[in-house]
Order: sequence, then structure tokens, then C-alpha cells
Amino acid sequence: KVIVLTKAKKTPLNFNFILDAGTTSSSISTGVLAAQKLESTKDITFEAVATGKKEVGTKATGTLSVKNCDDVSTHSLAVGTGVSGGGKTFTVAQAVTIPAGSAGGGVVNCSSAVDVQITATAPGDSFNVGPTNFSLSGFSSLYKATGSTSGGTSKTITVLSADDVAAARNKAQQDAESAKDELSKKAGSESKLFNTTIQSDLIDFKTSVEQDKEAEKVTVNAKVRFTGFAAKNSDVNALFDRQIESDLQSSKEIYQNGANDGQYSVVKQLAADKVQLNVKSNAYYGDPIDKKAVAKAVAGKPEKEVNDIVKGLSSQYTGAQVENWPGILPNLPMLASRISIEIKVSTD
Repeated sequence: KVIVLTKAKKTPLNFNFILDAGTTSSSISTGVLAAQKLESTKDITFEAVATGKKEVGTKATGTLSVKNCDDVSTHSLAVGTGVSGGGKTFTVAQAVTIPAGSAGGGVVNCSSAVDVQITATAPGDSFNVGPTNFSLSGFSSLYKATGSTSGGTSKTITVLSADDVAAARNKAQQDAESAKDELSKKAGSESKLFNTTIQSDLIDFKTSVEQDKEAEKVTVNAKVRFTGFAAKNSDVNALFDRQIESDLQSSKEIYQNGANDGQYSVVKQLAADKVQLNVKSNAYYGDPIDKKAVAKAVAGKPEKEVNDIVKGLSSQYTGAQVENWPGILPNLPMLASRISIEIKVSTD
């Protein structure tokens, strides 16, 4: 194969079109291409390490002696009321009524004491607090509460955390990336797969241990599905050729219509089987090139002379490259019919 490098005129392209897997007939004039929505799946199995930590020790408990030295009314102390002491937080475990203080000598005399059961807000031996003063949430400091707590123990286990599960989901999708290659194979050489339309979905995901349960290692089983749109090369080329027809002067030839070099992006997913794309690219055209004449000129000639021979045929040509030719054969075939000619635009 001989690749002829040629000068050309450039036309920028920027247009939208639709890939529709729900139709079998393309409408080039309206920018709708009949498409295939291709699908491939891959099953993934791997082992993941659990990294979450969970405190499963016991919570400290205790009894407070509470007096009302603030006013002459009774007050309810509800379950769940916050209590703090010794730098730790607790909650009331059983509802009680705090007696009223009594008036005398212009001051409020403290009420009789009432016992209040409290429980630590978290497990751990650090919640074991010796005799100290406590404060009650929502009550003034004139409510006197004293007591201690005990029985709290500390034990930390490793669990499968939410972050571990998220990381496993990401790994499953990454490990399944090779399934994208199956989409290209399904598209085949006669169709163009639009990579920007490829989507991946985790359609099944299971771990051998539930989230937040104790584990060191877990087995992950997942299934990932990839989908993407493809259209026939002939339809894609017809679509691009139409975009530059208005710029073509009479007797000019399109060298590269921009389909292969375009920057494609998804504009909008119109439906499950229909998507709108935008493409930005450049098309190149110029005077017609007589491929048969080029093949005849280089037939039987040494490979090293092909570049100069082609450049000598026209000032339009900037050079030539020979591909797929065994190095042990110094000359090209004698028969021009055995030499394929490809046109490539020189953008230097």
C-alpha cells in the first residue's frame, strides 16, 4: 500500500446528529442514522479487604442523685435527656419527676433527692466515671446531680464499611473494562462504534458479608453491563459528506470527511435507544487524485524512490509512504493493480 500525502483545503465541521436504534433506515438529510445499541456483560469475582472499625463493647451505666435547688415546681425528666459529666455524655434511661424545692428565708431550699438511671452514649471503658457532678441538658446549674458510672468495656472489631462497599463497586466496574472490547468486535469493520455513547451499569453486586458486619476479607461477585451505539460506516460517511457539499467547488474531491478524526460528545439521551451527538472536526478536499496513475508510476520501482516519484507527479503531493511491504523485497510489484493507493492529508 502506498499512502499519498497531499495538500488540501480545510473546512471546519460542527453539527449535531441522532443515532436511533429504533429505526432500520437512515435519513441523511435530517441527520438521523439508523444505529445498533450493542451490549456486552462481564462477570467479576474478587476478594476485598474490610477496613471499617466498629466499637462493640458495653455501655457504662450509673445512678445519679438529683435535687431541685432552682424553683418550687416539679419537673419531668424524660428518657433520652442529655447528661454530661467527667467529660463524657450520657442519656436518661428512665423517666422520673424531680421534686419541687421549697421556699424559705427568701431563697429556694433544695428538694429531696431522686435517683436517675443513666446510660453512656457509646460503648467503652472511658465512660466509666468516678463520683462527680453532672449537668442536665435543659436545666439550670441549680439542679444538683451527683453520681458515678461503671460497667463500660471497650472492644473494636473490623467490619465491612460503606467505604469498603463503594470501593468494591468501583473495582468491579474497572475490572470489567475489557468488556468494552466486545462492543467493538460486535460493531465489526463495517460499522463505527461511538465511544462517547458507551455506558456501564452494575447490574448485580453481592458481598459475602453484609455491610457493617464483622469481617476481615469478603468475596465480591458482580456483573457489569456495557452498552454503546454504532452505525454503518457508509451512513456515517454519507452524513459527513453532506455537511461539506456546499463548500465543494465543481470537480473537487473529498480526501477526508472528518468522520474518523471527529471529537464526539453526547448532547442528550433522547430515549433508551436514541441519543443525540455533537461532532467537531475538519474535512479536507482538493483536486481529484488519479490513483491508477499513481500506482502505475510507482509499479516496479524501488521502495526508497517512491517518495520522490510521487512528489514529482504533482506539486499538490508532498510525499508518499509505503506500508505493509516486506523488507526483503526492494521493489514494489510490477503490476499496478496489485498496489493500493490511500490518500492522506498533509497538515504540516
